[in-house]
Amino acid sequence: MTFYRSGAAVLVDDPKAHLQPTIPQLERWSKEQQESIQTQLVYTETKTAKESANPGRAMSEEAQRKRKERELRKQAEAARKAAAAEDIDNPAALLASTSTEPRKDLSSRTPDSRVGTPLPEGSNSSSTPYTIVIPASSSSLEWYDSSACTYSTIEAAREAGVWDYPSDLTERARCGVFKDLWKQGYFFGGGIKFGGEYLVYPGISCF
Repeated sequence: MTFYRSGAAVLVDDPKAHLQPTIPQLERWSKEQQESIQTQLVYTETKTAKESANPGRAMSEEAQRKRKERELRKQAEAARKAAAAEDIDNPAALLASTSTEPRKDLSSRTPDSRVGTPLPEGSNSSSTPYTIVIPASSSSLEWYDSSACTYSTIEAAREAGVWDYPSDLTERARCGVFKDLWKQGYFFGGGIKFGGEYLVYPGISCF
């Protein structure tokens, strides 16, 4: 609350700031997403090709050790199955060749199961992963306009119905304690872990 009283912050009614996007705006946003995906795919393919050309340098010693262990296990499993195939009438051999590890059902997993993900034309995205970047701030979107729903004072926000704190005696007392201690130079953390409202430390306030 001190932020708003001192003018260091404002309140924004964020749902009202998201306007209905136009078709050109959506097309530009989709094009930017596709360009981002294409850049990621090219980078991944280049990195994969470089690592394939020099696998020893690209992989750490630990990774190389694990790969060798996997290859040895696969060779041992193949040898057991081959021995069981030669002596198929031996029940013990058949039992030994049967893996006890439960099989994983991967039928429902697909690399591109994301809904509504734009795919760049001509890209082999079925096997190459990529990331859809979501901006931390909506202000970068063309259809975001907060000019008509931004409030610089608690009173204005309360009149608009987007702010109602403090609304009772307990909340007003809580704000009063915070404000008084903050003015004295203390800084705060959440005190719920210790059964209190605030965790107060002497020093420079971080609020």
